Amino acid sequence: MYYTIFGLCPRDDITLGAHGFMIALSPEFKEAAARSGIGQERVDEDLDALHRKWLDACGYDSLWTPDDFDLDESGNPKTEYLYGRDAILAKWGEWGVEHISIPGNACGLDIDRGIDGMTLAPHNVDSWKQKNLLLIVFTHFAYLIELLGTDRR
Repeated sequence: MYYTIFGLCPRDDITLGAHGFMIALSPEFKEAAARSGIGQERVDEDLDALHRKWLDACGYDSLWTPDDFDLDESGNPKTEYLYGRDAILAKWGEWGVEHISIPGNACGLDIDRGIDGMTLAPHNVDSWKQKNLLLIVFTHFAYLIELLGTDRR
């Protein structure tokens, strides 16, 4: 097993960060990440291609109007997504995606030393939609690591 996700059930003893969960990464995960050939460029390309689909699917589909002077060709105020491409950030490292941040109050997962390897630990994960988006981003790259970094002889 390359990784284990635990703590998905929301906590009822705290309010801030009640949806935090952890992902334990095995040393084999690190080795597969190195063999995969994925790097920051591929991470950025995938986020560029998939961010809108992921944001919309998780409920980050809100629109906003910049101001009344920013008009489209029909004379209507331009409407843009409240959450754009920079709403999802991911940083690649020797353990795969070692940092993921998404909309929220410094919401994300960050690499930290675990018992038998490394762990992606939560920061300010306060809702189901944040939890879902973090899982979507992580499992996308974990699947690519499995697909590209595993010897399938």
